[in-house]
Amino acid sequence: MKSITVLFFTLLITLQAFAQNNISGTITDKETNEPLPGAHIYIPDLQKGTTANSDGFFKIKELPQGTFLVEVGYI
Repeated sequence: MKSITVLFFTLLITLQAFAQNNISGTITDKETNEPLPGAHIYIPDLQKGTTANSDGFFKIKELPQGTFLVEVGYI
């Protein structure tokens, strides 16, 4: 089985002061730059997360103002 090197990264996000804060983006492979469908995006402090769609896109809605650690995982 071919081993795929995947970009596991942690983002430090500073959210702006809006009534509803959202975070969104696209998760891609570090080597091929191809999207990673099904990647898991999680904010531990808020116990909120989501899964990337078939294009690697994700969006987490209704976040409070603040700075949070974002964890990304892919199997």
